[in-house]
Amino acid sequence: MYPNSLAFAILMAWPIVTLALFRKLPPGRAFLATMVAGYLILPEPPASFDFPLAPPLTKHNIPAFSAFLCMMFMYGKRGPLLPESLYGKSLVTIFVLSPVFTAFTNMEPVFYGQVGLPGLGIKDAIALSIQQFLLIIPFLLARQYLAFVERAKVLRIELAADYLVMAAWLAFLKSRLLLPPDPEEEGPSGEDLAAHLAFQLERLEAMRDAAARLMARDQLGRDFFPRGAPESVTRAARVEHQAGLMELLRAYSRIKTRADFQPLHLQRGPIYTMEQALERMRGLLGTSMDWLHLSAWLPEEWRRDPKKRRSATAASFAAALELVKAGRLDIRQDGTFQPILLRPKVKKEDEQ
Repeated sequence: MYPNSLAFAILMAWPIVTLALFRKLPPGRAFLATMVAGYLILPEPPASFDFPLAPPLTKHNIPAFSAFLCMMFMYGKRGPLLPESLYGKSLVTIFVLSPVFTAFTNMEPVFYGQVGLPGLGIKDAIALSIQQFLLIIPFLLARQYLAFVERAKVLRIELAADYLVMAAWLAFLKSRLLLPPDPEEEGPSGEDLAAHLAFQLERLEAMRDAAARLMARDQLGRDFFPRGAPESVTRAARVEHQAGLMELLRAYSRIKTRADFQPLHLQRGPIYTMEQALERMRGLLGTSMDWLHLSAWLPEEWRRDPKKRRSATAASFAAALELVKAGRLDIRQDGTFQPILLRPKVKKEDEQ
C-alpha cells in the first residue's frame, strides 16, 4: 500500500519540529521528546525517503538523525561521542562497518528457479553502513550525556539523577522498539513504555513548577516580619456543674435501666398471601357455577381462628378482584354491608 502525501509531509516536517523542541526545551528533554514523539507520531514504513547511496529514511532513523544534527550544531560536543577505550571503539566500528564485509562477500546474484536476487554492491555497503550509524546514534548520545554527568556530579546531584534516568529509560526504550516483540514475554510494549515516559516527564515538570511557585512566596524574616513586642495571651477556664434533683434522678435511672433494656420485637402472625389465594381460587373456578359467599372460598384451616380468617378474607378478596379484572369471575353485593358473593364467569351462550 503506497502512503499518501500527508505521511511524507509529516516526515519532512519532523526536523523542523526537532529544531523547535531544542530551541524551547533543555537539550536532555528535547532529545527525549524528539525520540519518543517520533516513535509515537511518525507514520510506519513504507512511508520513507529513499535517496541514492543512502538508506531509506523512516520513523526509525529520522528522529535520531535530526536530534544528532541539532545537538552537534547548537550545543557542540559535551564529551567524546565514541568510547575512549580501544575495545569500545573497535566494537562501534565493527557494528557500523559490518555491512561492508557482508556486501563484499555477497556480490554474486542468487537464483531461486527463475527468480533471482541481485548481488550486493558498493552502493548497498554504503547505505547499510549509514543505516547502522543512524541506529547507534541514540546510544552514543546517551553515553555522551552519561560522561557529561560524571563531570557535573560534584556540582548538581539532581542533574545527575535526571540524566541517569534519561539514559536508562532511553536505552531500554530503544531496545524494546528495535527488537521484535516476543509473544510469550510479559510486560509492557515499547509504545506503552514511551507513553509512560512522556507522562513521567510531564509530572516532573509539574512538580518543578509547584516547587518554584512555593519558593517564590513571601518568607518570614525576608519579605514580612513579626511584631517587635510579642504579647502573651493566657486563657483561664473554670468548669461549673449545675444539676437539679430531676437531672440526678434521670441520670440514675439511665444507669439502672441500661443493663435491663431490651429492644421491642413485634411478633408477626400468620399471613395468607394473595398468591396463595389466587392459586386456590383458580383451582376452584370449575367446581361450582352458583353464587357462593366469600367465606366459602377460604381454606378450611383458615376459617376457625379469627386472626387467620381476617388475613385469608383480605387476601381472597384481593385475588377475587384480580380474577374479575381478568374476566374469569363475577362478583356481586346486593347492598351496603351485605355479603359478597362470587361465581365463575358465565358466558352468554350458557345463560341463554
